[in-house]
Amino acid sequence: MRATLCGLFTAFAVVLLVESVSHLIWPPPEGLAQLPREEQLVAIAKLPPGALVSVLVAWCAGLLCGGSVARSLSHGSRLPPAIVAGLLVTASLAMVVTIPHPGWFLVSALVSLTACTIFVLRPLAPSATAPEDPAAGTSNR
Repeated sequence: MRATLCGLFTAFAVVLLVESVSHLIWPPPEGLAQLPREEQLVAIAKLPPGALVSVLVAWCAGLLCGGSVARSLSHGSRLPPAIVAGLLVTASLAMVVTIPHPGWFLVSALVSLTACTIFVLRPLAPSATAPEDPAAGTSNR
């Protein structure tokens, strides 16, 4: 539980930090969330590509950092980083559904978040100091 909560805190803190810096460079349109959907599409279409790419960077950085923290605190268990990744992907997709984004952004988000999730959940390399496994008849020495 601690690993999951720390991972979630880290993930959302990183997303907040990266998106805050991005908003200093590319301020979002005023009242974007309150605009009708058609006007949201127009406002987002006017944003420079770097503004949208920075959102992808924020989401991926959050997933990688939060998932890594959860993984390291869970002593190798995949469940806490899977929960962190699942919640971050869900939040990201909810944002894409709530505020319309260009098609390239949706495809890029799905590909990059999937790649980051796979990276965070990859099997860990066996430790060089792992004890012998007498049942398998092997040694790590």
